Formats: sequence, structure tokens, C-alpha cells
Amino acid sequence: MVNNVKNIILFFMLLFSIAAHAVSSGVTFTVTNVKQGTTSGTISFQMDSCKNCISGSVDYLFSIDHTPITGGEPGSPVITFTNDTSPCIITKTGFSVNDQYLKPELNSSLNSCSTYSFTTHIKVDNLKMAGGEWKGGNLTCSVAESGNAGYTCGSINVPALSPPPTPDVITQLNTAYNAEPANCGDDSKPAVLCSGVTIRGTVASSSYHSWDPSPASVTSGGTSFSYLRKDSKYQKLAYGYTNGLIFFPQQQAPAGKTAIPTLCAFPIDASTDNRVDKGCGEYTGHPESTTCQSQNIFTADEWYQHYVQYSSQHASECGFDLRTSTAGSTIASAFNATIESMATIASESFGTQNELRLQTWAPNIPTQLPIQAFFYLKGSSGLTGAQHDQQDFYNNTGGQVVPIVQIALPASKSDDVVFSYSVSDQIVSATKDKK
Repeated sequence: MVNNVKNIILFFMLLFSIAAHAVSSGVTFTVTNVKQGTTSGTISFQMDSCKNCISGSVDYLFSIDHTPITGGEPGSPVITFTNDTSPCIITKTGFSVNDQYLKPELNSSLNSCSTYSFTTHIKVDNLKMAGGEWKGGNLTCSVAESGNAGYTCGSINVPALSPPPTPDVITQLNTAYNAEPANCGDDSKPAVLCSGVTIRGTVASSSYHSWDPSPASVTSGGTSFSYLRKDSKYQKLAYGYTNGLIFFPQQQAPAGKTAIPTLCAFPIDASTDNRVDKGCGEYTGHPESTTCQSQNIFTADEWYQHYVQYSSQHASECGFDLRTSTAGSTIASAFNATIESMATIASESFGTQNELRLQTWAPNIPTQLPIQAFFYLKGSSGLTGAQHDQQDFYNNTGGQVVPIVQIALPASKSDDVVFSYSVSDQIVSATKDKK
């Protein structure tokens, strides 16, 4: 993020005023303290009136042209007014904003106003820039004074500002999402170890933390996740979940984190709670649902033929075992066959997520888990759940922070997943006090 301390202080102004009253009338303003805000695409600035130049009982309507900054997206800027002396009373009588102008309105309520030496300050915060990028341009000010024609009260050039750097977690997620390696070193290391985004939807529970295994996972020995990658996309999560957690790819997890093995993979949700062998084996009453390799199914085409043979029932689906290589399949090729199988049922797999089974881990070891982020889905109410989990993790780890990211799942098969980060989403962060 761009540091607020690194303000761009600019002192440049065209000074012009006209006298229309018996006392000193007209207004000149100096614009100072122009800076990029704490979030991408905001500018703050302060306009200081000259001393002894605002007339008594006169209305002033300022129009600050911000078109090049906002690009038609002014957002919700905050404006404040202060005076450095009290005898001359200046009242704010209005403030409006549209796609082109900020319009502060002042009223000088005392006729003796011009006899005092004072400065009026107008400060504007959180003026948003379109797309989080400002390529340089002018802020210009004009003023309409009651009884006079409008005139220019100032102009200031704001040079190009760099947007805040992309947080590391977003760079990591985008890199993993776009990577499509055949393996992660050799045929015994499937691509899931170094690519893709492994996610688990969660829901608040009073009996265990979101990062702990559920009672069903403890009983089974396996825990369900889904896998997002450029070549394995879908538009919803299991059970309609709207928030959850993301695990690092195993090879990219920070030092000291527990390696959680991926046991098996299914091209589409496989109702693994009803399967034996930690969710990787036979669905009760469906002997055709044992592991793919045990049925000599090694390729995406072979998986598809088996799937449609049993009327595309998820209970009959076979999963690819990722624990050992076989005569007809390596662990790496088995995982690749999972992704390739999704493409054989593209319409169905886009509407229903895939499923990985990971080895269930011990409860109450939050600092040892390879949690990369808590997430929520764009357009959902999941932020509340993600914030609860972030705060809960912080409270139970002595102040360790896991970032919250937003995930926008694709609306169509041609769209990609979008990961984003917002400071305002964070309940706690490295630079934000605990709330």
C-alpha cells in the first residue's frame, strides 16, 4: 500500500481575484497537502483562503473540477471547514458532488468579517480515482460570489501517482491460479502441490473453530476441499458456502507449517461423507465407485465413459487416488486426469465444484496450519464470516494475522476467477489495530 506519510506536497497556484464590494472582496485559495490516500485511488487535499479577503455577508459557491481524477466516479469524499480565528463567522451552507465537481458553499455572516485577519481551510478527503490509477492532471477551482460573475480561484497540477502495490497474497493467488504445470518436480509430485488454489467453505460453529476439522472429518479421517485453477473453474461452492479458508500449495507454504497430504481427487462433487477410505473409496451400496485406478481407469476419457455408464450419478463416480503410483498411472498423471475429466463434462462441472480429500489434521493447532487466507465471495454476505474467522484466529494465536481476500467466481466459462484485497475488509492487520 502507498504510505500516507509519503505525501505529495505541492505548492502551485494561479492567484486571481476581483473586487466587487467596498471592502476587500474576491477569494484566492492556495491548494496544499495533496496526497494519495490509504486505499487505491484516493486523493486528499486542502484549500486555504488568503487572509483578510472574504467579505462579510457574502455567499461563496466553489466549484472544484475533479473530472480528471475521478473519471466520473467521485465516490463519497469527506469535506471539512475550519477557520483560524473566531470573530469572523463563516458557516458552511452546503456541499454537493457530481461526476465533475465538488461544490462547497460558504456564507460569511458578519459585515465586519473583512476587518479580521484569518484563513479559512477547506479539506477534502477520499476523492476517488477511476480504476485506482491517476495519470496526472489538474485540480481547478472557480468561485461564484453573490453579486459577481464567476472567476478562477486556483489551479493545481497533480502529477501521476502510482497505485498501491498488489498485496503479496493476491500475487501468490494469481500466480498459483494461472500456473498449469504437469507436475511439481517429478511424477510423484502432482501439480496440486505447487499450483492452483485449494479452498474449503466453512460456516460459523460454536463447537469448533473454522480451521479445525469438523466432527464428520474427524470420524472419516478425510476433509473436503475444492480446487480452483485456470483450467478448473466453477461458479459456486459446495452447500452454497460464501466464505472459508485457503491453504497454501504444499510446496509454497511458509517454513514450520504442517504438510497436509492430498489423498484423492474427484472431477465433480462426490458426496465423500458417504464414502469409505477417508472419503476416497466406495460410496455405500455402489461398488462401481471405488478408486479409478482400482478399476483400470487412468485417463479423462476412461473416467467419462465410466461416469456416463452409470447415468452420471455422483455416487457412482470414481476418484483418482493420489497416494501411490500404479502400473498404469503416476500420482502426477492421476491428478492431471482429474482436471482433464472436468473438461469432458464442462457444462456440469462449471455448475458444480470438484472435490479434493485432504488428510484430516489434529484440532487446536492453528499456528501450524498452512492457512494462506480467509476468503469471502463477491456479492455475498460472506465478509462477516471471514471477519469473524480472522478475528478468532488472531485471538487464538497470540496476534497472528491471516489476510481476508475476496473471490469473484466466474459468471461464464470464459471468465476467470478474480482475487482482490481491501484494507477495509480487514478486522486486524499488520498495520491496523485490533478492534
